[in-house]
Amino acid sequence: MRPKEEKKKKKKKRRRRRRKMRTKEEKKKKKKKKKRRKTRRSRSGRRFVRFCAEVAGVPEADALPRQRGSDLNRDLVCLFIAHAVGRYTTSTVTGTLSTLADWQRFMGVSPEAYISRDPLVKRTLGQALRRTAAGPESAPSMAKAPLPLGVLRLLVAWLR
Repeated sequence: MRPKEEKKKKKKKRRRRRRKMRTKEEKKKKKKKKKRRKTRRSRSGRRFVRFCAEVAGVPEADALPRQRGSDLNRDLVCLFIAHAVGRYTTSTVTGTLSTLADWQRFMGVSPEAYISRDPLVKRTLGQALRRTAAGPESAPSMAKAPLPLGVLRLLVAWLR
């Protein structure tokens, strides 16, 4: 073989190796993304359970019952929404509700009974999100304390 042909073959081999490496790296990245999703969902579930245990005083076994076909307490979920909307971002709260719906799906609850489709939960979430979207300017403002007389006298003297 000629030296030019050998160089071309070597280049082709290098390209093939690079392609293989790219695909292997892409596969690794996809696996990492899947792992991240799982940890996020488990964090959301833990967030709800922690709220139930620490704030509401409900044990974990009652918050997320382990029996097949068992369901969540929707009043407890509404309390969680009211508590969490001021502390977490909107996407975090809705993601937690999605995680709870996934948990229900895993436990064999019918799709019509998912917590994210419950009218009371939807209404509570909507009201809480509207309240936080309005911000502090919609709340009645406190009257400002009047300026002390000494400061007023200084201002009047300065204006003269």
